[in-house]
Amino acid sequence: MNYNYIKKCIFCVFYFTLMTSQKLYSQTDDDKVLKDLSNNYISYLESEGFRPSIDDFGDVSFKFEGSTFWVIPYYPDFFSLSRFLSLNDDQECTKGLMNMINDFNFDRVTDIARVYEDCKTIEIRSTSHLRSKNDWEYIFEPSLIWLNNSSIDFSEKYKEFLNKN
Repeated sequence: MNYNYIKKCIFCVFYFTLMTSQKLYSQTDDDKVLKDLSNNYISYLESEGFRPSIDDFGDVSFKFEGSTFWVIPYYPDFFSLSRFLSLNDDQECTKGLMNMINDFNFDRVTDIARVYEDCKTIEIRSTSHLRSKNDWEYIFEPSLIWLNNSSIDFSEKYKEFLNKN
């Protein structure tokens, strides 16, 4: 019997078991971190007078000035705030629309417009890198106001785009 072959098989089984258990642990640990982050967002928003809700993915939504905003917990050292805007039902993904979105993004520093769902939905997202995981509380209000204003700017640019075409 070849002992080197048996050693290799035992090593492979041991290595596979070690890697699988480590991956399961890290996924569970990451899920807990993101769930805690979602709960922190919920607690903060409630303390500020908002009525937040959480979806199945852990994203937190709330209303501000009649519009729905989303706090998206991806990483504890990033703060990501989004607003989704619907475009016209008959909107097509034209080169003109893409140019308008690129022009909008060109002037932006912390926010960006992204196209979804066959050019029927636009996400305006503001993302900030945090020095410490709880620093988002200090930038929440200015980020919200900034994103709200960016959403208004985008809507105005889209109306101008529609009037030209």
